[in-house]
Amino acid sequence: MTISSSIRDVEADRLIKAWDAFQTTILTDPTVTLRFDGSDMMPASVGAGTFWAGMTGWIKRADTATVLHRIETGWPA
Repeated sequence: MTISSSIRDVEADRLIKAWDAFQTTILTDPTVTLRFDGSDMMPASVGAGTFWAGMTGWIKRADTATVLHRIETGWPA
């Protein structure tokens, strides 16, 4: 199980797994900017559909223009 927290009072060095401590350190660092993709705010057909498939394909080196076109055409009319 992975445990991480953005609660400032959590002491990262008390977490057992190094990965958990690392995540908690990042989440509680006021100088770190976290960005999310926003797919949870998109219609499901895009956020969990064409956007998700497109971004995972792009990471695997799919053509950028093709990925963007598929995502754009996935939006409901």
